[in-house]
Amino acid sequence: MRFNEARKLSDKQKKMYVAVNDMRRKIGDTAMKHYKKSFDDEGFTDITLKKWKPLKREREVPYRGGKILSRTERLKNSLKKRVMSSKTEFSFTIFSNLIYADIHNWGMWGKAWGKHRFKMPKRQYIGYSRILDKKLEAYFKMKIDRIFK
Repeated sequence: MRFNEARKLSDKQKKMYVAVNDMRRKIGDTAMKHYKKSFDDEGFTDITLKKWKPLKREREVPYRGGKILSRTERLKNSLKKRVMSSKTEFSFTIFSNLIYADIHNWGMWGKAWGKHRFKMPKRQYIGYSRILDKKLEAYFKMKIDRIFK
């Protein structure tokens, strides 16, 4: 009987290892999808969607689909993910290497064409989101519950 119980635990341990590897991929993909959706929604979702401030003037060349920060989609496509995990922790980072990414996300001072200073309104697309947190928590719970049923 004891041997059988130990084998059951070993099987669950193997399933947990597979689930952890699956969760690594899933958290990065889910977070990336959530943050890229900000560009489609023209706003950031923490608890609810907070829309971005509209443009002050009309553009000669309209944005892709008429959406803010979407003319070339360079900023949206520059988002990258880094997932780190250990036996006890998961963490992920979504980031952009573009020099103007923080200016848009945090609403900072910048220079247009390297000359004219201006204050960019905050148009957050990356940050802590309680909705994303709840999605990931529900996913983890579902995976673990399946293993230990």
